[in-house]
Amino acid sequence: MLQISEIVRKTEEMFDLFNEHFYEGEMNRPAITVSPDGGRGAYGWCSINEIWNASGEKYREINLCAEYLDRPIFELAATLLHEMAHLYNLMYSIQNVTTKSNISVINLPGHHL
Repeated sequence: MLQISEIVRKTEEMFDLFNEHFYEGEMNRPAITVSPDGGRGAYGWCSINEIWNASGEKYREINLCAEYLDRPIFELAATLLHEMAHLYNLMYSIQNVTTKSNISVINLPGHHL
């Protein structure tokens, strides 16, 4: 059984790889956490505000919901990438677009709507 600390460490490594590959290393790593979804029905989320403070620096949070950690690794990676797109949009004040069906459309670098 993997420990939560190991899951977070591996997720941080994935974040760094995805950041280099998809975002040319532009993003600072957020606090990466694992906690229950609290009834949201989400696989994860990215905090809108910088809610973590360490040594005077503030960080947003990307959370992976504990109830869904047993999914295949490619699905966890997809959740992380999805939340990273939200993080990118927040960093650059790019508005996420929501359709009538309440599906979030994310603007990726170089692919603005």
